[in-house]
Amino acid sequence: MGKKPLLEKVATTIVDRRNLLFLFFIILIVFSLFSMSWVEVEDDIVYYLDKDSNTRKGITIMDEEFTTFGMANIMVSNISYINGEEIAQLIEKVNGVDSVIFENTEAHYKNSSALFVAMFEREETDPVTLTAMDEIREIVQPYDSSISTTIGFNMADQLMKDMTLVGIVASIIILLVLIFTSNSYAEIPILLATFGVAALLNMGTNFLLG
Repeated sequence: MGKKPLLEKVATTIVDRRNLLFLFFIILIVFSLFSMSWVEVEDDIVYYLDKDSNTRKGITIMDEEFTTFGMANIMVSNISYINGEEIAQLIEKVNGVDSVIFENTEAHYKNSSALFVAMFEREETDPVTLTAMDEIREIVQPYDSSISTTIGFNMADQLMKDMTLVGIVASIIILLVLIFTSNSYAEIPILLATFGVAALLNMGTNFLLG
């Protein structure tokens, strides 16, 4: 008899030593459950710039020499100008707020809608600023309002929420495809387990990439 093809040899080895492979993957799965927490995501794009690049140097100097204070644009609709003045005074009294810009001009009041520009005493990530922003949200909550600010906004958390939603939708689509294309319903849990284990091993071994 001739030599067996390489793929056939590999398949035979897997079948003959399947119990050893099962044990290996079980250990790898358990390890991945713990190693997932070792991976940290760097969401600051400046981190990925070359340390010797002019852009990186410029941003570093700006961070060292200048302080960027928090700011928020607050829009409140369906109120009178007098109500707007009252709201501006309430916002200005909040601890951590430096000033509130609200003038009797079209830039700040038009069509029963008021625009307040709140300037804070400290940086966006400062606990005092975050608390002040929460208080401002409570002040305008009873009104038809919207707030535009990066204070308290975590891009990584928002991305994680979006990815979770995408994952749920993708899982539903995959499940429907498997239901309508599988020859046997017994295939479905096996394939789903395969996808799940593959994803888990991927997340659990990402730390190897640094």
